[in-house]
Amino acid sequence: MLRAPFRLVLRRVHRRSDPRFLAEALNLLSRPADAGEIHTANAPPPTATPDAPKYTHYLNNLVVSLSAPAADASLLAMATQAQSDYVRRVSDSTRLRQLVDLFASHRKLTPQLLTDIVLNRHFESPETVPLVMNTRKWLGDQWTPLQHTQFDIVLLKKWDDAERPLYIIKNLKQNFSSYLDLIKRRQLSPFFERIVWKYTFEYIRHEDEVEYVEHVVASPRSAWLILEVSAPAKMALVAEAMLRRFTDLTPLERLFLRTTALVPSQSMKRLSIKHRPWHHPVSTARQVALVQAMETRVVQELLDAVAAAGAGPIDERHRQLVELVRDLKHWRDDATTPVDAAVASAAEVQVT
Repeated sequence: MLRAPFRLVLRRVHRRSDPRFLAEALNLLSRPADAGEIHTANAPPPTATPDAPKYTHYLNNLVVSLSAPAADASLLAMATQAQSDYVRRVSDSTRLRQLVDLFASHRKLTPQLLTDIVLNRHFESPETVPLVMNTRKWLGDQWTPLQHTQFDIVLLKKWDDAERPLYIIKNLKQNFSSYLDLIKRRQLSPFFERIVWKYTFEYIRHEDEVEYVEHVVASPRSAWLILEVSAPAKMALVAEAMLRRFTDLTPLERLFLRTTALVPSQSMKRLSIKHRPWHHPVSTARQVALVQAMETRVVQELLDAVAAAGAGPIDERHRQLVELVRDLKHWRDDATTPVDAAVASAAEVQVT
């Protein structure tokens, strides 16, 4: 007779010690009457963080990485040069964008790779790719400060290829002072420095080439690079300014500048870029090849001048051309013996 009441008491004790019973007693399991439907709309808003876009970008990169085909794994394992060769062959803008995310998600997006991607003519609308527009934010210390600046310079060429002059002007207005500082400290290679000078004089420093040669740049090398990006109409003025400004030029450099002042042309610009008379030391074979090319150009110009003058009087420019041909020949004769000249002439085709 005592067992049934005893069991009832135990059941009540156990029920009261059950956490759910206690929670129900405290009304913690009952939904407030004024609460709406259980829905995400009633959930508290997520806490925003300043780095949320960056984390979202990383998550997107992770998704790209996980969904990438097996071929991308082999691409990531390739040598750097092979990766660059692959990028240059891609002809689809979407694929190029995918490659930006792929390499970035694996911390393999080198300055050279991103340059190859961006300068690929099929890479469209770079302004819509956040990483391209701000490598410092997305890549941070994966690159050095100089590499970030060099990529800013690469974008000048991309904006020109894409016919976006306003982006070129904005880039130069924001960055030219830092570019010029690097140029004065000789921390930019000729490739990057030529890009800076080309778009600076085309877009924000019109007619200033001679002024920069005479008063801004201290290095003859920078003056040569300005000459190499100048329009033919300006080349003669720049060459004459260089002859006035720099008194320690080599005989070969002076001959080249005299030739450029008399025969300004795209061909002289190409000769300077190819043979680099400003780069010391210049091999004998390279010097002779350069002088022979200049002789050919000046002699042709002289023949054209004679034909144009006809039976008329010889003008001052005609006399200067004759004198220049003589000086070029004397330099070549003094620089080489007959045997050396033959060897140098044969080597001309091998000079790059």
